[in-house]
Parts: sequence; C-alpha cells; structure tokens
Amino acid sequence: MKREFVTRREYYCYMLQQMSSKSQLLIRGGRLLQQYIIDAFTSIEDERLCYIRFKYQQEHYRSKIYKGVQDAFLHGDISANTVGKRNILPASFTGSPRYMIQHYHDAMAICRALGNPDLFITFTCNTQWKEICDALNLIPGQRAEDRPDIIFRVFHTKLIEFMKDIKQENYFGRAIGGIHTVEFQKRGLPHVHIIVWLHPDDKYSTTDDIDEIICAEIPDKQLDLILYNIVSAFMIHGPCGIANPKAPCMRNQRCTKHFPKKYSSETVIADDGFALYRRRDDDRTVVKGRVKLDNQSVVPYNKGLLLKYQAHVNVE
Repeated sequence: MKREFVTRREYYCYMLQQMSSKSQLLIRGGRLLQQYIIDAFTSIEDERLCYIRFKYQQEHYRSKIYKGVQDAFLHGDISANTVGKRNILPASFTGSPRYMIQHYHDAMAICRALGNPDLFITFTCNTQWKEICDALNLIPGQRAEDRPDIIFRVFHTKLIEFMKDIKQENYFGRAIGGIHTVEFQKRGLPHVHIIVWLHPDDKYSTTDDIDEIICAEIPDKQLDLILYNIVSAFMIHGPCGIANPKAPCMRNQRCTKHFPKKYSSETVIADDGFALYRRRDDDRTVVKGRVKLDNQSVVPYNKGLLLKYQAHVNVE
C-alpha cells in the first residue's frame, strides 16, 4: 500500500542529504546545522514517544498496575510526580530502561555461555580519513566539526568493515562471539568498544602468541616510516604527569590511564591474568607537545589494523 505521508525521520534524512539539485544553505550552516540536527532529533523522539503513548498497546505491558495513589505507594513510588497513569517504554525504544536491560542481559548471556572474552578493542574515528576529506572538499571552507552527518556515516561504514575483518575474515582467528557499543566523545567523535571471543584452538595463551598480535613499542623510523608516523599520530598517550600536570587524564597528580608504563624486556602475564606488554628501553622517541615520549607512553596496538584503518585502534 502506497503511503501518503513520510515520517519525521525520513523527512530530516532527506533534508540532510547533500545534493546539487537543491540549495546547500542548510548544510553550510556550521553550528546552526548542529542546532538544526538537535532540534530534528528532538522532534523525531517526540513523534516516537507520542506513538507509544497514544497508539501503542500499553495494556501489553500491564501499565494499569501503575494507576492510582495507593498502587504507586505500594510500589514504592512516594514522589508526587510518579502518581497517575504511567506509559511504559518498550525495549524497541532506543535508550529506554527496557532497551538497556535487554542488551545487558544479552551480553551477560554471551559471557555465561562463552566464558571470559579474549580481546578488547577500541576503534576511534579519524577526521582525516580520505572519505571525510573528499566529502568536505565538495563545499569549500567546511571543517569536520561542521558536518557530524558525514563523520558518522563514514565511521559507520568503517565499523562494518572492521567487524567483518574480525568476525568473518577471522583476522585474529575464528571468532565465536563479539559485542560492540558505540560512544561519542564530548567533541563529537564516535568510537566503538569491541569485545571478542575466540575459538579455543585460536586463543593467544602464551606471551609469544601475544607478541604476534599486540605491540606496545614505537616502530623503527628507518625501517617502517609509515607505521612510525601512524603510531606517532594516534597511539601515543600524553604528555601527562610532570611534563603536563593539567592533562585531561590527570587526577590527584596521577594519570588515570596509568601512564607512563614501566619498561619490560618481554611480555609477561600478571597475577590477575592481564598481560604486561613488552616495552623495551630502545631510545626510540616521539615528540608530542614539545615533549619527547618513548615506549612507556605507547598505547597497545595491532600493526595490521593500524596500517589499514589509520586511526586509533587499541588492542588489549
């Protein structure tokens, strides 16, 4: 059946498209575009909430038990603003309590079935990706922070390919399970946290196995200049500590990420089961913020993934 109307979400998706056949005034708005996107999101959420409130079958969630002062008191709702008819948000509503609880239970069920995870990976968006730069260059003068729509579309595409490499292409071995969640930094850059379970025959149980997939050292500039530049740009923490006591990671005069790390001639497994990666004192340094940093400030990474995606890819 052909529809006569479009939803608010469909309408705003059309408005945010960059097309040569219509005016580009909206997407040239900079911070005004961000305000427009916020207002659009609020409008879309309002439409979804109204649908749940007036058209969704609230009886399915037994919302009648929340009616009345006495029922509210018996359920522990002693605040006046909770008295009256209550509308229950289903698990299909993103961000609702039922949505969060359902995903939490799904994650815990995977952990119960597969045991402790094997890899923890953090993948962060890079605003200098070629796809982002090419899209921004279509309108002269635009910056990455002016187009959050482009930033996330490109990151979402990269994330799909990233997960395909791990789960289907078996980059680290046969993956029997995986969970990921996308978060946003205060300045808008998205990043994803990924947990991976590997097949028992493909686990990295020895320190030599760990060294094959995880490195926490600065590459040799003479032998691999490309990898050296990527590590220098994305995988160096700091400067913090005495060199920069006002760094965002500093709390009570200590780095919350526990940098700089201690030197170690080889990878060892600590008593708590976590790996302490090899960080040799080999005099290789990176200058960041006019401060020389060595292997003590390197965030653990995988060489292959770092070269392919050219972004912050922390592998633990």
